[in-house]
Amino acid sequence: MYKAEPAEPVRGAALEASGRPHPLDARLLELMQRAFSSHAGSDGRIDLGELQTSLEIQSEALARRVLVVFDDDGDGFVSREEFLEGVRRLAFGSVHQRAHLAFRLHDLDGDGVIERSELREMIALAMAEEDAGFNPRDADRLADTLLKAADRKGDGHLSHEEFETALSRHPPVFAMIGRCVAQWIAPNEGLLTGLEDRRARLERWWRYGDNHLALLLLLTAWAAANIALFAHAFAAYQPRGVWVQVARGCGACINLNGALIFIPVMRRVLTYVRRTPGLNALPLDDAPSIHRFLGHALLALALVHTVAHLTHYSATQNALLGSLFGTRAGASGLALLAVFLVMWVLARPAVRRSDRFELFYFSHLAYLAWAVLALLHGPVFWIWAGVPLVVLGLEQLWRAFQRSQATEILSAQALRSSVTRLSIRRAAGFEHRAGDYVFLRIPHVAPHEWHPFTISSAPDSEFLTFHVRSLGNFTKALWRLAERRSAEGDVSPLPVYVDGPYGGASGQVFASRHAVLIGAGIGVTPFASVLESLLLRCERGEVPLRKAHFFWLNRDPFSFEWFADLLRRLEASDRARRIDIHICMTGRRSNGISIALNLAREVSYSLGNPDQVTGLRTKTRIGQPDWRRELSAIRTLHAPDDVDVFFCGPPGLARHLRKVCGELDMRFRQEPG
Repeated sequence: MYKAEPAEPVRGAALEASGRPHPLDARLLELMQRAFSSHAGSDGRIDLGELQTSLEIQSEALARRVLVVFDDDGDGFVSREEFLEGVRRLAFGSVHQRAHLAFRLHDLDGDGVIERSELREMIALAMAEEDAGFNPRDADRLADTLLKAADRKGDGHLSHEEFETALSRHPPVFAMIGRCVAQWIAPNEGLLTGLEDRRARLERWWRYGDNHLALLLLLTAWAAANIALFAHAFAAYQPRGVWVQVARGCGACINLNGALIFIPVMRRVLTYVRRTPGLNALPLDDAPSIHRFLGHALLALALVHTVAHLTHYSATQNALLGSLFGTRAGASGLALLAVFLVMWVLARPAVRRSDRFELFYFSHLAYLAWAVLALLHGPVFWIWAGVPLVVLGLEQLWRAFQRSQATEILSAQALRSSVTRLSIRRAAGFEHRAGDYVFLRIPHVAPHEWHPFTISSAPDSEFLTFHVRSLGNFTKALWRLAERRSAEGDVSPLPVYVDGPYGGASGQVFASRHAVLIGAGIGVTPFASVLESLLLRCERGEVPLRKAHFFWLNRDPFSFEWFADLLRRLEASDRARRIDIHICMTGRRSNGISIALNLAREVSYSLGNPDQVTGLRTKTRIGQPDWRRELSAIRTLHAPDDVDVFFCGPPGLARHLRKVCGELDMRFRQEPG
C-alpha cells in the first residue's frame, strides 16, 4: 500500500521545481483557492461526483482513480489541503513527484507494480473518454507495446522505477499533465504561459502598431474626418443653441458613416481589390470588424443625435409629439432609429451564433428600409451615400443573376465528427482560387437562406467540395438530411444555388516566403485547398514560399477523419519538405490523466509506427500547443525574414494568437468570421 509523500506547506504551491520562489506566488495560490471553492460542495470538500464533473470525465471508474491520487487520508473526499498539494505536485512538482502520482493512478490494486491488465484497463478507459470508438484490440496492442518497451526486467509488469524511466523518456507526456492541471484550476487564465517573462507594455503596443499600420492609418483618417465634420456643423449652427449644434454635428457624422458602412459588405469589390497588386495592402481581412465597428458608431451617433433633438424640442416647443410625428424629419428619424435598433440587437454574437441565426439574417435585410429612410430623413445623405449605394446595388443585381443558376449536390456525407461533406457539380464558367468561399442556398434545408462556406477542394478539382460543421439550425439540418439520405440509400442529386466565389485571407499565403497556417476544428477548411495548391505551385516554382508550418487542432480523433487523406497525400508527395505538419488533439481536461494511453502512443510512434490517431507519419500531439514557444521557434528559424501567420477558428484563440504574433513581430491574418 502507498504512503503519501511528506507534504510541503501549502505556501510552497508557488515554488518552482528548483525551489526558487515562483514569480506568480500570490496569484497562483489565489487561483488554486478559487478553483477549489468552485469545485467543492457546500461541505467544503470535493466528492467523487464533483471531481468527475469538474474534470469533465465520463467514466466514474477513471474519476475514482483520480480521487485515489488526491485523497491522501483515504476518507473518500478531497479536502482543500489535499487539493492544493496535489495540484502543486502535478503542475509544478519535480519529475519524481509527478511520476509518483501517475504511478498511483495506474496501480489499481495498490500492490506496488502495474500489471499488464491494469495498463490495458487504463488505456481502454482513456480511449473511451476520447469518444474514439473503443476497440479492445487497440487497447491490447497499445498495452503490449508499452509493456514491452518499459519492462526492462522482463517480469511482466512495471515497477515504479521502470514507469518513471518510461515517462522521463517522453517529456511531452509530462508537460501535458501540467498543462491540463493548469486548465483545470484556471481554464481562462493562460496560467502556464503567464509564468514566462513578459515584454514591456510599451514594446507590445509598438509591435501591434507596426503589424497593423494600415488599419491604424485608416482609423486615424476616419477619426479625423468625423472630428472635422462634427466641428464644421457645430460651428455652423452656433446661433441655434448647443443642443442643435450637437444634433447637427452628429448628423454630419451619420452621413459619412452611413455611406461607409456599405463598403465592407461589397464582397465582389473587395475580392477584386484583394487580387489587385498594391491595393491588397489595405486591411481587407478586417472588413467584417470594420463593418461592425461602423455599426456601433452609427448607433451611438444616432442616439446622441436623437437625444439632442428631443432636448431641444422639449426646451423650446410645446408640441413635442407634433414635432416628432407631424414632420417628415421627425417621423423618418424615429423610424430610422427603430429599424437600426432592431438590426443592431439581432446582430449581436449571441444571436448570430445561436440556433436563431435566421433572426440575424432576415433582420439585416432591413438595410434596404434603412437606406430609403435615411434618404428621406437627411437632405444631403444622397451626396454621401449615392456612389456606395449605386455600386452596392449593381453588385447585388449581379449576385442575384448569378444566384439564379442552380447546380447539383452530387453527394452529401454525414461524418461522425458532426461535419457534413458536400460534393457539388461545378457550374459552367465557375472558377475559384485556393482559400475562396461562396454562399450556398439549399432549398431542401432552408428555401430562402444563404450561408457562407469555404471551398475545401483545389481550384483544378472536377467538383466543388465543402466541409460544414454542425453549429446552428441550418448546418444541423443539413447534417440530418445527409444522414437520412444515407440511411435510405438516396443518391439522387439535390438542387443548390451558389453565390461567389469571394476571396479570403488565406489566399494571400501564396505571396509569403514563410507562412504558418493554423486551423482549429472546421477552421481548417480554407487551408485544405491552399495546401494542395501550394504544393503543386511550389513544385512548379510559381510561388516565393520556402516553408509552410501547418497546425491543425481538434478535440477528438473523429474530427481528423476527412482531412487525413489529403495530409497523407501531401506527406507522400512533399519530397522537398516544404510543409511541416503539426497535428494537435486538444480534447478535454481528462487528457492529463490519460497517461498510459498517451505514453503508449508515444512509444509506438518512436518505434517507427504510423501515428495512432491519424495514421500519418506526423505524430499527433495531445493538448494545446504553447503558441508563444512554437511561434517564437519558427520566428527564430526564419530570421531575419518575415513570417506570416494565417488563422481560421474560434475568436478566443484568435485573440490569443493575435497578441502573441504582435509580441513576436509576426503578421497575423484571420479569415473573416
